[in-house]
Amino acid sequence: MRNLTSLLPLIVLAALFYVLLIRPQRNRQRQAQALLAKVSVGDRVMTSSGMYGTVVLVDGDDVELEVFPDVDIRFAKGAIQRILPPEPETGELDGTDADVVDAASLDDGRDDSVPVVRPAGDVRRVSSVTGSTAGTPVTGAPDADRS
Repeated sequence: MRNLTSLLPLIVLAALFYVLLIRPQRNRQRQAQALLAKVSVGDRVMTSSGMYGTVVLVDGDDVELEVFPDVDIRFAKGAIQRILPPEPETGELDGTDADVVDAASLDDGRDDSVPVVRPAGDVRRVSSVTGSTAGTPVTGAPDADRS
């Protein structure tokens, strides 16, 4: 009985470890496997490296993604992070005047009447070899103490 009470904290710690760490990891692993099993041609996906593309070929553990028209890249299927919702269909441009937008009518949120002012400072070149700041000022007035 006394040995059981001394082992009780260890048993509770092991159960807590299982509930907080092992079980959630297994659930994530199952979800990832289910996601990879659902990947099919035509799906828009994002890889773990952040590359977006459309699946054009599924070949066992590999997939080919079209990342740009006529540019296909081969990835390991496990690199797929998520399946994205399909893009909404947009109308094709037919070259009529309705497709042309006047740039002056676009509001980019900037007030063009206010000039952009950049401070003129004593900017010096830094030598990549010595790390010194020797050199003449690139902008601003010359130093008074230099001869």
